Amino acid sequence: MKKEIFDKWSAQYDQDVTRDNFPFSGYEKTLEKLINSQRITHSTQILEIGVGTGFLLSKFYDNGAQCYGFDFSEQMLHIAEEKMLSALLFQHDLKNGIPEKIKKAKFSMILAGYVLHHFQWEEKIRIIQQYLSLLKKEDGRMYIFDVSFRTKQDYDQYRREHLDVWDDDEHYFIASEMTKHFENCDYIQFSDCGGLYTIL
Repeated sequence: MKKEIFDKWSAQYDQDVTRDNFPFSGYEKTLEKLINSQRITHSTQILEIGVGTGFLLSKFYDNGAQCYGFDFSEQMLHIAEEKMLSALLFQHDLKNGIPEKIKKAKFSMILAGYVLHHFQWEEKIRIIQQYLSLLKKEDGRMYIFDVSFRTKQDYDQYRREHLDVWDDDEHYFIASEMTKHFENCDYIQFSDCGGLYTIL
């Protein structure tokens, strides 16, 4: 990932993410359903890895959660900070492991919204496993929104039919493979190209 690309995208990102087409088809509606299903209080501590402009995390912030997040794009973070004045937000590259600032923290939720497809499969799994260690044991959950397909067959079919938008430099999820790596992993296919993973 090139930081400069995301710095330039920051001004347009929130408009792009609400368009109901690839790669964000179904994302906003599914996010609303997730938030409505949660009991969020001032003691709910939520971390977003790759927070970007705060589009995802700010929905929980507005409902009263204590919010934490990081991103490697300085421009994205500036926008996120304007939305969440009291959140702990800082610059950090996801590929560099867990930041020192939060290594001893425990979170009710960890969010990853359209960030992990930038990593190859082995690194993607390693990152998820790393951050699962920061969940509260009693009720912690990790939610991953991303470009995802139920099976390799679905993946291949969508690619063939959408070569105009497909990016072979990105590494999209396949649920049948993902669920092999995590014992407590639920999956919802919320659009023809989007999925939500819930990992306990």
